[in-house]
Amino acid sequence: MDTPEPLANISSYEDVERLVSSGVLEELHLEYKSGRPKNRDKFKNDIAQDISAFANADGGTLIVGVVETDGKPVEINGVDENHFSRESLGQVIAYQVRPNNRRT
Repeated sequence: MDTPEPLANISSYEDVERLVSSGVLEELHLEYKSGRPKNRDKFKNDIAQDISAFANADGGTLIVGVVETDGKPVEINGVDENHFSRESLGQVIAYQVRPNNRRT
């Protein structure tokens, strides 16, 4: 499948539906995460690692609320807001992702 361009313009539920229905695979600039993880701590660490990787590369799009298998989106499962609000996900990123302050 061709990846819709540009990924940075994904801004609506319909855009996410299009990615899932088209089977657009994860790649360097696109990552899917289920919004209903079985292990919350692992989920938080994975989110922080993904954001850090995007920040250390040339950006990317992280879509939370999509189940994937082998990098292929299989369903939209939304986000369990009882466990992960937009604010709590922001806090995970703020507390776990830090810029490298070393000067060379």
